[in-house]
Amino acid sequence: MDLPKSLTTVTTLSKIVATVLFVTLPLGAFYLGIKYQKATSPIPVEPETSIATPTFKPTIPRPSTDSTTGWKTFNNGSLSFEVPLDFQIATDDNSKPSFGSNLMSFNVYVDQVMGLECGENINSELISVDGIKAHMTTIRGIDCGTGEISQIVMSLDKDKSHYAFVSTLKVKDEQKAKSVFKQIIDTFEFID
Repeated sequence: MDLPKSLTTVTTLSKIVATVLFVTLPLGAFYLGIKYQKATSPIPVEPETSIATPTFKPTIPRPSTDSTTGWKTFNNGSLSFEVPLDFQIATDDNSKPSFGSNLMSFNVYVDQVMGLECGENINSELISVDGIKAHMTTIRGIDCGTGEISQIVMSLDKDKSHYAFVSTLKVKDEQKAKSVFKQIIDTFEFID
């Protein structure tokens, strides 16, 4: 099909029209995409900031073979879990509970992204925490200069908040640390 020469000749006007379209169409699409995302995304709600004093009390012994019998309970008014008696609290910040022992550390982070910068995912599994699906990942790697470490990271989303439970192993016995981590997670519950 032969087109008239006036339609195939490059002119100053055709260059200007092409340039304007080349710039405005992507910018317009980007702007409309942002407006669409804002229209379809839920409005973030700031969490209420109530200061609750964490309480620690030995768990009442149960007449069962529960291996967490005698553990102490952490409760800051919004979440509760049990840790072994030899775990010591490492921070006074109620919103970021942190515990440690000779075996491992155990930290809870809310709405923060956590993980190793230099690590290799060696195991990942789907588990349930207080009835909510969560991902648990074991990571082995080099902590960018401090030596070889392993971490167990479990994350879940609840009520528009992201929770990350991070345990850094202080010994080479990954199986024992993973077992203790799972026992702590099994005692975890959100307080409504």
